[in-house]
Amino acid sequence: MLCLQDVNQTTGDTRRRSLKGVVKMRLIKMFGLAAIVITAFMATVQVGTAAAVTLLEEVVWCSVRVPHKCDPANYFHSGTEVFAAGTKTEFLSNLGNVKCAASELLMTNAGLLVHGDVTALAFGECSHEGGAKCTVTAENLNYLFTGKLKSDHVAYEIAVKEKPSNGVPKITVECGMVIHCTYTAKEVSIDARLAFTPEILKVLQEFIAFQGFFCAKNMTWHDEYTVKCRQNEVAELKNCWVKMENWSL
Repeated sequence: MLCLQDVNQTTGDTRRRSLKGVVKMRLIKMFGLAAIVITAFMATVQVGTAAAVTLLEEVVWCSVRVPHKCDPANYFHSGTEVFAAGTKTEFLSNLGNVKCAASELLMTNAGLLVHGDVTALAFGECSHEGGAKCTVTAENLNYLFTGKLKSDHVAYEIAVKEKPSNGVPKITVECGMVIHCTYTAKEVSIDARLAFTPEILKVLQEFIAFQGFFCAKNMTWHDEYTVKCRQNEVAELKNCWVKMENWSL
C-alpha cells in the first residue's frame, strides 16, 4: 500500500516529466520554425541573386562610351544596323597562315537588347604566306548573335551561333590549286574591348576541319573590327559600344 508521501512523490515526478515534455516540444517547434524562416530567406536571396545576374547580363548598343550602364536616351533600338570593319584578319594553321587586307561583318539588331542576325561576313584581298592568292568565304549565313556580360562582370562578348534553318558557321579557304578546306565552329566568341573609341570587337576563335583537300586539323580565325551603328538605312553611322542596360532606372 502506498502512503501519502509516496503518492505525492509520484505525482511530482509525473508533473516534472510532463513539464520537460512540454518544454522539449516547444523547443522543437521553435527550432523548426527558425529553420523554415532561414530556408525561406536563403531561397529569397538566391532568387534575388539569380534575377540580378540575369539583369546584369542584358546589354544594349550604346551611343556613348560609359563604364557600364547606358542611359536609355543613348540606346540604339530595334532595327539597328551594325557595321564592323576589320583590317587585321588572319587564319592561322600549321600549314601556313592566310592574311586578308580587309573583312566586313554586318549585323541587324532584332530588339532593344544586343541580339539578331549576322547578315554578312566577307573577307577580301587574301593570300597565303607562301605567296598564293586565296579566297575566304563564310558559309551558312545568316547566323544568330547575342551580346552578354562575361562571367567576370567587367568585359562583354558577342556569341555567334547557327541559325537553326541554316546550319553551323563555316569558313572555306581556297588557295591556288592546292588548298581547298572548309572549317566549322559551333560558336564564335567575339570580345568587346571596352577601352577604345570606336569600339573594337576582337575575334580569336578555333575552327575544326570539316572537309577538303590538304587541310590543317584546326584553324584559328584572328580578327579585330572597329564598329559603327545606325538606327535605320538613312541615319548617319555613329560610334557604338556594347554596354549594360540601365535596368535600375
